[in-house]
Amino acid sequence: MRFKTGLFAALAVLVCTGGIRFAAAGPVTGPATLVYSFDNISAGGFSANPEGLAIDKKGNIYVALYYSGEIWKFTPDGTPSVFATLDLGPYAGPNGGAALVGMAIDDDDNLFVCLVTYVPESHGVWKVDHHGHASLFAALPEETNPYAGGYTGYGFPNGLSFDDAGNLFVTDSYLSGIWKITRSGSATFWLQDPMFNYAPNTFNGQTGFYGANGIEFDRGWMYVTSTDQGLIARIRVPKDGAAPRAEVFVQDPSLVGADGLAFDVEHNLYVAVDYQNNLVRISPQGSMTTLATVGNGLDYPASTSFDQRHGDRTTLYYTNFGYNLSPAQPSLMKIDVGLPGRPLP
Repeated sequence: MRFKTGLFAALAVLVCTGGIRFAAAGPVTGPATLVYSFDNISAGGFSANPEGLAIDKKGNIYVALYYSGEIWKFTPDGTPSVFATLDLGPYAGPNGGAALVGMAIDDDDNLFVCLVTYVPESHGVWKVDHHGHASLFAALPEETNPYAGGYTGYGFPNGLSFDDAGNLFVTDSYLSGIWKITRSGSATFWLQDPMFNYAPNTFNGQTGFYGANGIEFDRGWMYVTSTDQGLIARIRVPKDGAAPRAEVFVQDPSLVGADGLAFDVEHNLYVAVDYQNNLVRISPQGSMTTLATVGNGLDYPASTSFDQRHGDRTTLYYTNFGYNLSPAQPSLMKIDVGLPGRPLP
């Protein structure tokens, strides 16, 4: 997810009549509840808008604040602290474009985070160790986007997820593609496809800003949201060196704004739909259930992640960026979805 200037102040719930079937029943879910409010909190002189989210095997929750570069840590007992702060550089602030975005945890519980600075020495993916020490893991250089008028420049690394081999895949919302970063930090621009381009969106009829966004793996498939196109694609990661190919899993107006993803153990997909203030579940067959809406306190929901602790794995956490509503409601929230989340490697 990322911030879209001048989008709208509040949304009504969009009723879908398109290609996605709405499920009539499913696992029993609990109420959406507030974990922590970032309202009235100043983070490095900026408003505290939570975006990225990751949870380690011990149940520590990490939240990335978009404008300040701060990573907050919530211990299993709920105690908050500033775990690390990354420098957003000369383009920091709401009008500058720099941002701290998606996060992921590796098999050693190290934290990886997308840092957007548009500066070659820092633009890319950073690694934050157990002590909060941050270092550049992979710089992401300028590329050309043929689907955006031949734009050449830095992209917007946004979401990230590890495959079973420990490779890190990173979506790029401006470059209509996906980066692949090896365990050693070597980055290549792995896939570029027009279905990951930003596009005119349903709500304001103007050119959007965000293409490829959320990313997760399930049963050998990579799933990626394309925010402005209301699309979730899937990609079978080749094992023989062949070129990867994306295909549409689901696409519908009700998914315009699709952002962060998470899977449960029965392969249902949970999607934060930020533009529309919705949290939805999509079955492996493509049927969709709305779990929470603006009426449950959703305000531009961005990232999703399941609790990893035994006995708590049915709890899905998500960040509210806090932009669509007035007054804004930036927060960390949770909901019991009735099924355990897919465990970390």
